[in-house]
Amino acid sequence: MEHKTLALVLAAGEGSRVKHLLKKDELVKPMLKVGKRRLIEIVLEEAEKIGDETAVLTYPSELYESLDQLVRNKGIRILKQKAKHRKLPHLLELAYIIKKQYLSADQEYLASFDSIATFCSDMVFIGSDFKAMVDFHKQNLSSPNDRQITILSKRGAEGRTYNFKVENGRLTSVQWFSSKPAEGYYPYASPGVYIFTRAVLKNPFGFLLGLDYNKVLIFETTGKWIDYGNPTPFKY
Repeated sequence: MEHKTLALVLAAGEGSRVKHLLKKDELVKPMLKVGKRRLIEIVLEEAEKIGDETAVLTYPSELYESLDQLVRNKGIRILKQKAKHRKLPHLLELAYIIKKQYLSADQEYLASFDSIATFCSDMVFIGSDFKAMVDFHKQNLSSPNDRQITILSKRGAEGRTYNFKVENGRLTSVQWFSSKPAEGYYPYASPGVYIFTRAVLKNPFGFLLGLDYNKVLIFETTGKWIDYGNPTPFKY
C-alpha cells in the first residue's frame, strides 16, 4: 500500500524565551546560529529523512522574510500559518492548526498526503531514527482511513514527562495529575515529533473521544534532543 508522508517543520513560534539572544541577522528563532549553521538548516536535514516531501510552516510577518527566502532557496515549500497560536501547541492544538491549513489555499496540497509528520524548528536531534519511526507508523496501519497518531518518545528521559501505559507499542492509558507512576505506567518524554493520518486531521476534535476511538502509538527512541527554544543550551 503506497503511503505518502509530508514532513512539516513548525517555524511560526514567537521564540519569546530566546528573543534576547537574537542578532541582527537572526530576526526569528529558526534563524539562530548553532555553530556555523542556522537552526532551521539543521532541523530541515533531519525532517527530510522522514517524509516524501518537506514543507515549512511560518507566520505572515515581515520578520519571517529572511527565513522564508532561505527555505525557498533550498527548493522547499513555505506554508503560512492561519491560526493565531504562536507558542508550541499541544497535540490537539497542533492538529487544529494543521486543520486550519486544510481550509486555506494549501488545502489541495496538504490533502494529497496520507500522513503529516511534524517537527519543531527549535529541536536538534542526536541519534533518533526517523525512518524507522515512519516505517513503524505505516506497518501499524490496517486501513488508509485509520485515525492513527504516532508519537516519538523516550522512556525515562529527563525533563517534562507523562506517565503512559504502553502495550505492544500502543498507548492504552495515561495517568494524569500524578508525578509517581502507578504499576504498569512509565514516564515518557516527547520532543513534539508526531505523525498524524489524514483521518485525524479531518476531525481533530475526535481526540476528545479518547484512546478507544484514536489509535495512538508510541515509537520509543534511544536518541536525544536539545531544545534550542530554551536559553539553557546557549550558556555552554
